[in-house]
Amino acid sequence: MRFLAAVELIESDLWIQYNELGGVQDREVPGHTGGNEEYTNALANLDGDMPQYIHDNTEDEISHAAFVNAYLLARGADLLNLDSFRVLQGSKATGAAQVGRLTNLMQLRVDTSWWTRYRSRNNNPDLDPTFVFPQAVPSLFAGQFPAIPRNNDDLTPAAHIQAIANTAGFHFGFIEEGGTSVYPASRNE
Repeated sequence: MRFLAAVELIESDLWIQYNELGGVQDREVPGHTGGNEEYTNALANLDGDMPQYIHDNTEDEISHAAFVNAYLLARGADLLNLDSFRVLQGSKATGAAQVGRLTNLMQLRVDTSWWTRYRSRNNNPDLDPTFVFPQAVPSLFAGQFPAIPRNNDDLTPAAHIQAIANTAGFHFGFIEEGGTSVYPASRNE
């Protein structure tokens, strides 16, 4: 359960960063900052509901972390607190809270094979777990790219901030697909 609490706290951290810059800005999610219009618009080019999607995922992950920690407390265990590990520098772009982070969304290597795995007509990961699906965007798997603007210089030109938002879009799918990154041993059991 402590591992699960850690996972939820880490997921909360990354979604909070996305929400600060590109999510719906309201009081439902702590730390609303006013957002970043250029980044939000680039995300909306992927899907007009992207700010709401980010907001709702953020709210869900915060509630998951709170629930698991409440369960730990109810079972007599200490709450899990990762605040001492919040040492990573976050975005300096308008809308980002200037606090320590658990996750770095500015240097991602994103596995985009989930995109091809779920669109394959010839291979099924459940029937052949050893098959290696190709990357939908090989360069995202090969390098380190930002999924949020590092600073306000990343907001222009429009193609640059759109590329950052596109990286985020693939990262969202990778996060939510999750099974390969969080529980790899359980897939074949």
